[in-house]
Amino acid sequence: MLRGILKISLICLAGFSCDTVSSSRFEVVDLENDQISDREKIILFEASTDRLAGPAHAAIAKLYANDGDYRSALGAIHEAIILEPMNSFYHTLKSNYAYETGDISSAYREALTAYQLGSKSLQQSLILAKMGVALSEYSIVDNIIDSLVLVYPNNPEVVYMAARKFEKSGKTGQAIDQYQKGIQLDPDMEDNYFYLARLYLSQGNALSALKTLESKEIPVIEKRSAMLKAEAFQQISEVDSASKYYSFLVQEEKDSLVYNRLITLYDSAARRDALTGTITLAADSFPESRYFLKTAGEHYDKRYKYDEALVYYQRLQKLDTLDTLVAEEISILQRKIAYLQRKRQEETKQLNEFPIRKLTLPALDSINY
Repeated sequence: MLRGILKISLICLAGFSCDTVSSSRFEVVDLENDQISDREKIILFEASTDRLAGPAHAAIAKLYANDGDYRSALGAIHEAIILEPMNSFYHTLKSNYAYETGDISSAYREALTAYQLGSKSLQQSLILAKMGVALSEYSIVDNIIDSLVLVYPNNPEVVYMAARKFEKSGKTGQAIDQYQKGIQLDPDMEDNYFYLARLYLSQGNALSALKTLESKEIPVIEKRSAMLKAEAFQQISEVDSASKYYSFLVQEEKDSLVYNRLITLYDSAARRDALTGTITLAADSFPESRYFLKTAGEHYDKRYKYDEALVYYQRLQKLDTLDTLVAEEISILQRKIAYLQRKRQEETKQLNEFPIRKLTLPALDSINY
């Protein structure tokens, strides 16, 4: 009985609509409340026939998507498109699923196909514009965004896309206005805060960037927000605050860009001990990085720590044994080390031959005043 009810329900899903009428012989089951998991529905659905039609594959794709399995959803909707390549709705679904997997290029391409095949509805226009903005591809969606702004000037998503378009085209003032408007319309859209702060930073306005980021409670664990705060504090020479956020970022994930920012920060602030520690961590975290190994070697050489410098130059040489400049630096360091060793030996020898005699002071009562 359950299998029979599920079959009727799946037929309804395959058509993406099913109306309940008084003459219906079967009770229509709401698929969201039928106590059957999406995976079980997929198994029963696929077993119900040897060859599935396009709507059936699309229904399976939707079930996979409901379960968060967007890659399987992509596979299922692809089968639907093979059967019905001119169905714009299938391309829209594929665009959504590709976007969820992070494949923005495929998402944009499918959204464009859906838009060209379909009736250019609001939904299709919104999806295509969203994909274009995510990919920073405005050649096609530019005019679409303009038309959406005329019709929906206070739609938060449309306002955000307009702001991104203005920023991309160099219209900074209009972009700032739109980001600020987007924040007023929907304070929960974090992208507006992020891109507005980034825009302020690009203009050298670190204080406005920090004010923007602090106007909303964005978790510090949010990587891009932490990076912007670090850059803003570095811009106004707040070394401790900047290093706090940069250090947080490299603790979360080893990042060569962040290490480089920290090195620049500590070097400009003459924080030598912190600079030494950061350079060492960077070189050890990225043992294949010629830049960090060379930076570490040069740094220790300047601080007269020739033994440590030699270690990093030797590691650098292993990456490219034909690098004559590195070989020359190693030779120079070895001569410096040998010179210091000879100098220490000579000083030790002199101390042994001419030991320092303790001076004996005369007794106080023997001194004539």
